[in-house]
Amino acid sequence: MPERLLGVHGAAALRAHIDRAAALDPADDAVLPDYVANFLVQLRLAHNVPFSYLVPDQALLPSESIRFFTVDEAWFDAAMEGALSVGTANTRDTEHVARALPSVRAAVRAATPLAAGVRRGAISRRRLALSVTTAMAAADPAPDPGGSPPVTGLLLRSSLVSGWPGLAVRAFTTTDVAWQADPSTIPPDQCVPILRMELLSPSVLIVLFAGTPALVWIEEPHHGIQLGVEEQNGVDVINPVNADGTEPDPPPAAIPVPFRATPGPKVIDVAGLAAQLGAAGSAALAIQLLRPPYRQRFATDH
Repeated sequence: MPERLLGVHGAAALRAHIDRAAALDPADDAVLPDYVANFLVQLRLAHNVPFSYLVPDQALLPSESIRFFTVDEAWFDAAMEGALSVGTANTRDTEHVARALPSVRAAVRAATPLAAGVRRGAISRRRLALSVTTAMAAADPAPDPGGSPPVTGLLLRSSLVSGWPGLAVRAFTTTDVAWQADPSTIPPDQCVPILRMELLSPSVLIVLFAGTPALVWIEEPHHGIQLGVEEQNGVDVINPVNADGTEPDPPPAAIPVPFRATPGPKVIDVAGLAAQLGAAGSAALAIQLLRPPYRQRFATDH
C-alpha cells in the first residue's frame, strides 16, 4: 500500500537527498523532500489508507454504530518503513534507509499534531516539512521514547453523519464536565486535541485524538436557535432552568405544558405556561423554552 502511494520517484528523491555527499556525512540524513515529509505525516493519521485496512470486515462497524480504538503505532512504523524503502536497489540503499529511519520516525511522530493545521489551512505544507527536518536534525537515534501520548480515535457509522454534516466532536481528559457546560469555559488542559476529523464516506466519520479521552461529546450542529418542549412518559413538559439558562441543583420537578382547548393540532397556551414557569416577559419565557443542541456523551467507567 505505501509503495503504491509514494512511488519509485519519491524513493529515488529520498536517496538523492540522503546520499548527496560522497563521504556520507551523517548530517545528510536530516534532509527530506517536502512532499515525502508531508506524505509520512499524513500516513501516520491514516490518510489515503484503504478503508478495508481500517475495517477489514463490515461486521466490525455495523450500521448505526460507533467504535473507539487505540492506534497501533507499530503498524504505522512498518508502513512508514515500507514507504521509505521503495526503490532501494542495493545493500547501500537499504543501509541508508535503515540509518535514517529512527530519526525520521521520531521526527514524523513529533510533527503529527501539526497535520490537523495543514488540513484546516492554518499551517502550510512547507512549514510542516520544515518541522520534520528540524526534528530530524535534533532527534536522538535511539528508539522512540514511550512518553508521547497514544493516538486514539473513533469511527462512527450512522445516518447522523450524512443528516447532520456539521456534527461537533470534543474530547476531554476527565469525566467531571457538566452536561450543558460551555466548551469555551473548559480549561485547555482538560481538552484532548483532535488530530483528524474527516468523512470516509457519506455515513462514516473518523476522528483521531492526541491522547486517550475520558469523555467524548458528539453533538448536533450549532446552526440556529430552537425552542420547544420535551416529552416524558407521553406527556409534554418543561424542565425549568435558572434565569441565566443554567440547570438548577437539585433540578425541580417538570412542569406539564398547558394547551388551548382547540380542535386539530395542539396549540400551547403560552400565557398559561409563562404563569406556571414564573417567566416575566418573552425573554424569560424563551430561556425556559430554549432547546440547546443535543449532546451525546461517551465516558469511561473509571
